Amino acid sequence: MNYNVFKLIPILLFSGMMISCNNDDDSSEQMVETEFFPLSVGNYWVYKMYETPNPETDELLFASIIDTVKIKGTTLVDDIQYFVKETKRYNSNILEEESTELIRVNESGHLVAEGGKVLHPGNDIAYTVSQEWMDFVLEYKLEQEFTWNFEGSTFAVMPYVGKPQNEDIVNHPYLEGKKVIYGYQEGIGEVYMSCPAVFGTYLYEMRLVDFHLN
Repeated sequence: MNYNVFKLIPILLFSGMMISCNNDDDSSEQMVETEFFPLSVGNYWVYKMYETPNPETDELLFASIIDTVKIKGTTLVDDIQYFVKETKRYNSNILEEESTELIRVNESGHLVAEGGKVLHPGNDIAYTVSQEWMDFVLEYKLEQEFTWNFEGSTFAVMPYVGKPQNEDIVNHPYLEGKKVIYGYQEGIGEVYMSCPAVFGTYLYEMRLVDFHLN
């Protein structure tokens, strides 16, 4: 598996540290309920990773990696209630890594992590944010909803998309067409994520294959 690419992009490029003043969404100090993001203890989602391991083709193949994501409980941080999201990654059915993240929905209807980073703005089409990584500036915003079919299931995906700015594409032509997509369906959660390599044609996707909502 080639990690010298945007497989690290959610950390390195497309969802790296947001430094714009618009990044931290502090419009709420209290958790609110929303039907867009189903956050209840016991909810879980299962994803398969697909990738393009062959640089000569754009065929996406199952990478033998499965992520299980579960809402394990709640906790208070500075008197603000968060849900505890646990992710376990299995490689060829062997547990490879575990991580936890604190998330909540604020009064703007945005799904945010501890510290205010917006993971998805829900239905807020007016929300945009810029982030810097290396010498690039990426802009995130919602794009038009699309229908996505996978393993017999059909999803109405609301894509939160990050793209390089035009001036960066002019100076770095290899960024042309590059974008990361965090796709959520209202009432289900994240159903699809797509992330390309900075250089070359490599791409990987996380695809929802199972879920349970309380």
